[in-house]
Amino acid sequence: MLYFLQHSKLFKIVIAIFYIISEFEMLIQFPNDFIIFRKIYFYLIRIKIGKKSYIGKNAILYRAHQISIGNYASIGENCMLHAHANIKIGDNFLAAPGLTINSGGHNLETLQPISKEIIIGNNVWCGLNVVILSGVTIGNNVVIGAGAVVTKNVASNVLVAGNPAKVLKNINRTEEIWTWHNSKCND
Repeated sequence: MLYFLQHSKLFKIVIAIFYIISEFEMLIQFPNDFIIFRKIYFYLIRIKIGKKSYIGKNAILYRAHQISIGNYASIGENCMLHAHANIKIGDNFLAAPGLTINSGGHNLETLQPISKEIIIGNNVWCGLNVVILSGVTIGNNVVIGAGAVVTKNVASNVLVAGNPAKVLKNINRTEEIWTWHNSKCND
C-alpha cells in the first residue's frame, strides 16, 4: 500500500506543493532557523538528513532516498546531488553555493551508464562551484577550493583545488573547528 501511495499522482502533487512552499520559506530563513515545510519536504522525498542540517534553496536532489547527510551540515543554494548510487556526507559538512555531487557516469567506450558510491568524511568544506564525481571517497578535515573537480579519492587533512583536484597543502587542525552548531549566530 505504501509503495502505491508513494508512486501515485496525488503523492507527487503533494510533494510538489511542499517543495514550492519550502522554496518560499527559504527566501526568509537562515541556516539555523526552524524550517518546518523544508523538513516535511525532505521527509516526503526520503532523504536522510541529520540534526540541524541545512540545504539551501533551488536544490536538485535526484533519487534523494540514496542521499545521507550527517549532523550540522550546511549546503548552499543551487546545489545538485544526483544519487545514481549512494551519496554519504559526514558531520559538519560545509558547502558554498553551486555544489554538484554526481555518483553516475558513463563507460567511455560503450557509453553504458555506471554508478559508484560517493563517501565524504567529517569536517569537509567545499568552496563555490565544487564538482565531486562518482566513486570518490573524501577523508576527514578536507578543504576543497572553489571550482575544483574532484575525480579521485582525497586523503584526510589536506587542501585540494583545481581541475582535476590536486593536493596543494596538508592541514594540521589543532583547535576546535568552527561549525554552525557552535557558532555565535545560534544565539
